Amino acid sequence: MLVFFKELVFLNGCFFSFVIDAGLVTGADALLFRSAFKDVIFCKNSTFNIDRPEAILHDELVQQESILVRFKICCPNVQEGTSVYVIGSSTKLGNWKVQDGLKLHYTGEYIWEAYCEMPWRGCGVAVPMFSVRSEDDIGVGEFLDLKLLVDWAVESGFHLVQLLPINDTSVHRMWWDSYPYSSLSVFALHPLYLRLQALSKNLPEDVKSEIRNAKERLDGKVDSPIF
Repeated sequence: MLVFFKELVFLNGCFFSFVIDAGLVTGADALLFRSAFKDVIFCKNSTFNIDRPEAILHDELVQQESILVRFKICCPNVQEGTSVYVIGSSTKLGNWKVQDGLKLHYTGEYIWEAYCEMPWRGCGVAVPMFSVRSEDDIGVGEFLDLKLLVDWAVESGFHLVQLLPINDTSVHRMWWDSYPYSSLSVFALHPLYLRLQALSKNLPEDVKSEIRNAKERLDGKVDSPIF
């Protein structure tokens, strides 16, 4: 027996269609949805009063930059006189305390749901600068490569881009210095991530040749920077 939840969610004044197909094909939970359990074994427990929660319109949200979250779960084996709660780390979800959690309402057909206003949270990507490679860098990611990374993040739906520390950590002149969390410097940006070709349009030819040779030698390697 397959159980599918399909719903249309309206968020932030726009129309987003989310189809959630949760198929219960195998496992012990699937047995609870068969007629033997629903209509016979759990039949005495199906006397819950239907109490559909009122949906909160986006214009009625109290906090700015908040979103409306809808919790919906199918629980066929709920004893009469008990309730279903959602708990979590936020205040609205009781800070992991069952007695302060969000109570779900019974809406029929073993479905329990509730609405809750929550702070907006974005998703993002965290990467070390040296790994942001492009065709123009010299063996390691460079600051100008961030433009491409940001473009990719926008196209992928991310809201944040976080970089590992990019401070100058040169002290031992060996692989130890590659550790990005060294406390040697908390202000100076590491010159390793500068694009030498972009420093000046009038670079001497011998410098340009040296840069090209270094690029050919280093582009094939995939290593953390060693100073």
